[in-house]
Amino acid sequence: MRKLGPTLVLVIRKSLSSPLDQACYGDNRLLDADAQKVMPMLAVRWDIETLFENCKDLLGSDHYQTAIVRFWTLVSCLAYLLDKRRARLQAQRPAEHVTWGDVRRAIQAEH
Repeated sequence: MRKLGPTLVLVIRKSLSSPLDQACYGDNRLLDADAQKVMPMLAVRWDIETLFENCKDLLGSDHYQTAIVRFWTLVSCLAYLLDKRRARLQAQRPAEHVTWGDVRRAIQAEH
């Protein structure tokens, strides 16, 4: 993390016995902050990072570098479609947590 300067790196796992490949990593430059201050900030950032990662995975947007307005319009439409389909799929599978990836696979299997 040389470019960031002094940084607090957090490794978050469901339990100490969880495999490291399932861990989430967060960074924070508030070196004197305690966990009660850092965790809410990381929770908000996690939602944003997850949105960007979903957009890259689902749309291949990591190579999309022009027409940003069209890009965010597509992302918004895709999010709306996936949320509507996720609600429908969640009703069919109430015991499971349904993700956008689950919805994408269901749509692909359907077509």
